[in-house]
Amino acid sequence: MGRIRRRGTAFSALAVTIGVTGAIGWTGAGSAAAQSCLSVNGTNIAGTPAECDSSAANGSAAIAASLAATANADANHQSLAASAAVNGGDATSSANAGTGHSGAIAAAAADNGTASADAGGGDNDIAGSAAADHSSSVVFATNGNNNIGAGVARLNSTVDVGAGNGNNDTAVGIADNGSHANVTASFGDDNTSVGVAGDHGFLDSHAGQGTGNIAAAIADNATVIADAVQGNRNTAVSAANSLGSSTVTAAEGDDNAAVGIAASKGSATAAANVGNGNNALASAMTGGLSHASAGAGDNNTALAAGAFGTTTALGEAFAGGGNNDVAAAVGTTDGIARAHANNGSNNLAGAAATTNGEANANTHGDNNIAGAAAADAGHADADASNGGVAVSGAFGNSTATSSADNSGAFAGAAFSSTADTTTAIPTCSGPGLAAGLRSDGHFCLDVAGNIISG
Repeated sequence: MGRIRRRGTAFSALAVTIGVTGAIGWTGAGSAAAQSCLSVNGTNIAGTPAECDSSAANGSAAIAASLAATANADANHQSLAASAAVNGGDATSSANAGTGHSGAIAAAAADNGTASADAGGGDNDIAGSAAADHSSSVVFATNGNNNIGAGVARLNSTVDVGAGNGNNDTAVGIADNGSHANVTASFGDDNTSVGVAGDHGFLDSHAGQGTGNIAAAIADNATVIADAVQGNRNTAVSAANSLGSSTVTAAEGDDNAAVGIAASKGSATAAANVGNGNNALASAMTGGLSHASAGAGDNNTALAAGAFGTTTALGEAFAGGGNNDVAAAVGTTDGIARAHANNGSNNLAGAAATTNGEANANTHGDNNIAGAAAADAGHADADASNGGVAVSGAFGNSTATSSADNSGAFAGAAFSSTADTTTAIPTCSGPGLAAGLRSDGHFCLDVAGNIISG
């Protein structure tokens, strides 16, 4: 964003503000309308200090204007403050760059609302705040250089925005129609946090405690949290609508990324933390649940999705406890899928379940692959350890179980049948189809109740 670098430019902006104020009701000291007020650099041109007040010192400029409202502006140390309020609004701006600094800018505007803007404690900090229709906007851009904070609240909404305690931090919050947005970018350099809430949405978006962190949150009739903190170059993106909820954390390390998306009463949780280069993505739709966690190591990836849940549609993916683990899980139409690739490195786990099925894939140790799929009330479990490969699939009210320890195993069952490779010799049973096979050569096969094994 551009910054005002020439004081002449700042005073030009101030002149424009005076002109706009005249357009909304102030026509000069001799013809001021009732309850209209204008104060410039400590001088009340019209009205009384109870309606508008300004203070300017050390080469600063301050303007306060109101119409049936109250406005206050305070500027110090070569700074600019401007406040305007109408229709019972209350606007307060304070710009104080501080001793040895210059260029702080604060502007507040209120229309039947409350707005406050505070900028300073460094060079070229900018705070802008606007509120209307019984709303409140509070904005800080302080204690650093080149920080930018902006807040807009409308129609029974609240916004709290803070940018600072570092350099080049940017925070922007917008709330509309009974919503709340809490947005901060602080305690570090070059952090960016953005939050937009609408239609009774609620959000928290925080980026900081490091350098180059990015947090973005969007809530439309939903609840959203995005945290990119306690590290460097972390990214957290969280969005939800229609009574959904999304909670996202990218933290406690560097270069982590987490994304959460939820809609229509879905609930998504994504965390990429406690390590470096971790990635987590969670998506939840139409009553689904999803949990994705990647961390406790480096370069882990977790992908989870849940959708169309009347009871429970769950996608749960955990990747971590080591390095280079990947886990992916998808649960739809009341299916439950869990993929855990953890407690080691270089593991891959995948699970998919639909239509009341349940699939679980787990790894233990290093260099494992586990995959499980289930549908139509099927239940599939796959467990791999110490360089093992295990795959299971169960469909049509069937059960399949495979386990591989430094070996390979496959189990598949359909049409009310069972396959299990964990016994001394794989066992198959049922009136449908079932098969089990291990890398040691042992197997079983069931076709319509006709069973062979060895």
